[in-house]
Amino acid sequence: MNSHLQNELHEPGSQRVFPGTAGEVAFLLGGIGTGNISIGARGELRDWEIFNTPGKGKQMHYSFFALQVQEEGKQSIAKVLESKLNPPFSKSHGFHSGSVAGLPRFEKSELKGEYPMAWITLTDKTMPVDVTIEAFTPMIPLNVDDSSIPCAVLRYHVRNKTQNKVEMSIAASMLNPVGAGNYDVFENLRRDFPVGNINEYRASEGFSGLFMTNRDLPENDLKYGNFAVTTMAKNITYKTHWMHKDWWDGIHDMWDDFTEDGKLDDTPVSFDQNNRLAKIGSISATETLEHGESKDFLFLLTWYFPNRINGWSQTCSSPDCNCSITQNYYANNFKSAWDVAEYVMKDYDRLYNKTLEFHDALFSSSLPPFVIDAVASNMDILRSTTCFRLSNGKFFAYEGCFDNAGCCEGNCTHVWNYEQTLAFLYPSLERDMRLTEFNVETDETGKMEFRTKKLFGGSNNFHPAADGQLGSIIRLYRDWKLSGDHDLLATVWDNAKRALDFAFSYWDSDGDYVLDSQQHNTYDIEFYGPNSLTNSMFYGALKAGAEMAKAMGDRQSESTYRNAFLQGSQRMDQLLWDDDYYIQVIDDVNQYKYQYGKGCLSDQLLGQTLSHVAGLGHILPKEHV
Repeated sequence: MNSHLQNELHEPGSQRVFPGTAGEVAFLLGGIGTGNISIGARGELRDWEIFNTPGKGKQMHYSFFALQVQEEGKQSIAKVLESKLNPPFSKSHGFHSGSVAGLPRFEKSELKGEYPMAWITLTDKTMPVDVTIEAFTPMIPLNVDDSSIPCAVLRYHVRNKTQNKVEMSIAASMLNPVGAGNYDVFENLRRDFPVGNINEYRASEGFSGLFMTNRDLPENDLKYGNFAVTTMAKNITYKTHWMHKDWWDGIHDMWDDFTEDGKLDDTPVSFDQNNRLAKIGSISATETLEHGESKDFLFLLTWYFPNRINGWSQTCSSPDCNCSITQNYYANNFKSAWDVAEYVMKDYDRLYNKTLEFHDALFSSSLPPFVIDAVASNMDILRSTTCFRLSNGKFFAYEGCFDNAGCCEGNCTHVWNYEQTLAFLYPSLERDMRLTEFNVETDETGKMEFRTKKLFGGSNNFHPAADGQLGSIIRLYRDWKLSGDHDLLATVWDNAKRALDFAFSYWDSDGDYVLDSQQHNTYDIEFYGPNSLTNSMFYGALKAGAEMAKAMGDRQSESTYRNAFLQGSQRMDQLLWDDDYYIQVIDDVNQYKYQYGKGCLSDQLLGQTLSHVAGLGHILPKEHV
């Protein structure tokens, strides 16, 4: 690499900006274990995942923000606070009216995502104002509870770019989502429990809004919950329920009402007929802006859907299913979506400032922009539906997610070897995973199940994962050193020692401290013979084990592990180093499927990587690493 290019790669710089045409861009809004709503590059709300299951592509009809503005001496203009819809327009029946695709929108938008903050800029030469949306959910490292709030904060910053005074209003329209299911072939929303849904206007100290709930659902029902849209604005009008008639009468009536003067009339609605139709409400905030003046309009979306299945399954297979039901952890801190709103509104300045401090510390660092982007963009996985937390405080994670379900359950040890963010931002949750791995999933022989199932009454009953089990020992050392939590080490030490001792008898056939037996690993295959993936994990675990044994006063184990580390790592280097990289030694590379022999394995030194992160230093010769 030439020096000029190398210097460019290491220079600080700005983050990417995505145009409104970037249809796959979505910014996650939601806390740890709370579910999410995302905001797209157009400024649209999308991917409603607040119901305890993944929901990529799940839309909520008639849920949008809109702006009405009246410049002095000119006609009023009203537009949805999004940029234009993007092609291809390929649906067989066109857009459902719930997408409000026929309403006018801004010409252009840009999204700048710097997790946990996002800014969407809306521009339109026909509009007398410019609008920027600031979106986030509180994220404060080391403060798990304040990073686990079921909310999305949307702050609309509006600037008058004319020479005249303007009167303007921003309205939030939301569908009552309680009981919302999937869509039929016409994209009509299927609803299991629409009867009983009701919206009400509420006012509390410093804010007001619409509270959306269901009066008929029992509190232990999986569909039970509520939703709120609230604002700090003073000049408020609202429509608790849209016109409750057929077809698109509701949106037509609401839009006519809003565009007239930016204010909403709360006309009485009868539910005697068509009670199975969705309940939709709107709230509008009105302000005056002088020439060049800017004002902020703060809105919160908060939700409370506390009940979930007590296990890895996310849905009951039948309406009369006798699933064990538990609650999300956030139900310990809040009792309703309104309760969430009260907490955030009351403590908004602190939550915002602490989140912004974290953002600024990361994004003002001297790291290259692509490194910061990689770090920041992957932090949101901790607050995605890949992870969940139950009312007892236990933290769980899939390997990832399909669009509509978690993928590969069980806090998979060999997959979560690669994840480091949780340990440094929310170490108490990471330590909980060690308690599960060693004190629940490790048996009396030292075999660790690499998928957590015993807590839910199940079992894995498969080969132990060599890289996952040994990686858990390195991660235990890391978590102990980061926290100074000697109680953690004392609580798991007996089982951690069993898990490390297990390697000597199960994966080392000839006692030379180089693992060579069948080694199940992260590729979901078995390696045979000496290889550096599992052996580098072994030596990292041995070095960590010696240090932990010393701290526990276990001199015999300390000596055993230190001796095995010194002899084994030296022998592995002699066996596997081929002057360029580490190979696999196997007599017949075709005897078993998927062996790599003299190939160069991408994960050949994962154990060294984890050892460096944990502060263990080199476990193999520095010049070969």
